[in-house]
Amino acid sequence: MKLISINISNFGKFNNFQLDFDEGLNVIYGDNESGKSTLMNFVLMMFYGGKSRKKDLLDNPRKKYRPWNGETMKGSIVFQDEGREDL
Repeated sequence: MKLISINISNFGKFNNFQLDFDEGLNVIYGDNESGKSTLMNFVLMMFYGGKSRKKDLLDNPRKKYRPWNGETMKGSIVFQDEGREDL
């Protein structure tokens, strides 16, 4: 599977964020608190869900990454698998 692009409407600190990946290896880097882990957790939640019933903020990604602007969490990922592109 290959990621083509990520579009985050609202997730944690990200609002109207678009990231397009190039062919080959892509490296995401930045200063502390720049959103690297938030981006990784967005991808994980999109593919695997975030169904945690735990009340602790650190153990429940739906609470931890609640959009800072108070709106609904949403976004999309375009990926390619076995030559077929999906959204």
